[in-house]
Amino acid sequence: MIVVGVDASNIRAGGGITHLGQLLAAADLEALGVRVLVWGGAYTLGCLPDRSRLEKLHVQ
Repeated sequence: MIVVGVDASNIRAGGGITHLGQLLAAADLEALGVRVLVWGGAYTLGCLPDRSRLEKLHVQ
């Protein structure tokens, strides 16, 4: 299994959240064998889809 880490701590609003959310929603993480860890603020993480192989990690 591949683990991908995404630092989204500087994404606060706008196109960055939309782009990351759509990318994660469209990717078939199970079929690809990928686990994704995303670090970010509460608002940013709340905008991302809930997925079985997506772990959201809150940073302040």
